[in-house]
Amino acid sequence: MCHTVDNPALSEKPFKLVSELTYKCNLKCIYCHNPVNKYHFNNELTTEQWKTIISEAADSGVVINEFTGGEPTLRKDLIELINHSKEVGLYTKINTNGSTITDAQASRLHESGLDAAQVGFPSLDKVTHKKITNADELLDKRIRGVINLRKYDISVYLNVVLTKFNYLEIEAIIKFAEEYKISEVVFQPAFLFGSAAINIRNGNNFLPSQKQMDIVQSKLSELRASELNVKLASPNMFYYTGEPMPCSWNKEGVIVVTPNGLLTPCEPASSLYPEVKFESTTSGRNILDIWNNSPALEMFEDTNLLPKLPKICNECEILNLCRGGCRVVTYLLTDNVFLEDPTCSLSENRGLVRL
Repeated sequence: MCHTVDNPALSEKPFKLVSELTYKCNLKCIYCHNPVNKYHFNNELTTEQWKTIISEAADSGVVINEFTGGEPTLRKDLIELINHSKEVGLYTKINTNGSTITDAQASRLHESGLDAAQVGFPSLDKVTHKKITNADELLDKRIRGVINLRKYDISVYLNVVLTKFNYLEIEAIIKFAEEYKISEVVFQPAFLFGSAAINIRNGNNFLPSQKQMDIVQSKLSELRASELNVKLASPNMFYYTGEPMPCSWNKEGVIVVTPNGLLTPCEPASSLYPEVKFESTTSGRNILDIWNNSPALEMFEDTNLLPKLPKICNECEILNLCRGGCRVVTYLLTDNVFLEDPTCSLSENRGLVRL
């Protein structure tokens, strides 16, 4: 979701569109990264407005379109939008929790030309699943959703957000992934966005401990040494190393459009609205023009233009690497977008992130 771009050429123009169709969802996950101020985004874009955005993105050189949310399958026009995305030549994927993917829906997704689906998949245990998602009786539907997608040969990537409740399920989930020929499984501690940050701030610490993450990494190393057909991604360890997550503000080559049309530099950035006044794609300006010439997107683009960051950041030897850390995490944990990132070992607020 957030990372620095190794190839500087990628930051010169966008290559990916993230279409956040809706923030509505049938789950209430403890680590949901959608903004907690969802009421700002209730006026969702129409089908035609989304088609215009997708077409403009393709014209600007974007090659990937990712439909996400919330739960994007709750939009009745999803298939129509996937069809349009494919018509303008974009590699198209969806991020879904899988619980709404019936056999008929999977068939329609296949016919629309969908290239891939990333499925959030926190657990194979019903008790653990409910603890994480606050939803009853949906685990079986999620499992069936994955099976339905694979039935129609749609590539599936499982996204397993690690918590202290599910970190021991790695082997079982990989076995499931192998059985259904899943392309890749990503095991990753929750990023502290949205509900995740609020829960941590309120003392509901669901993140795995350092010892638990050591177990995770050891198990993943052991499994990689075996003959697996599924790819296993290594988890980022930002909160455990004491180095903050690098800020990729407008440097990642990604255009993110919120359900109501705001253009932001990354998915979690919507939590900063209206503190940061992102411009709307309905303003009449082309999205590439907004991406290149928006005060909000230029706000943290150049570390030389960050005089509001604390002295400890501006004098730090790794500032050009971490770029001051994540502004969203900082804001959600401290109410001040310009403080040092609390996940940094040098931060006065490091105690807010207890592992």
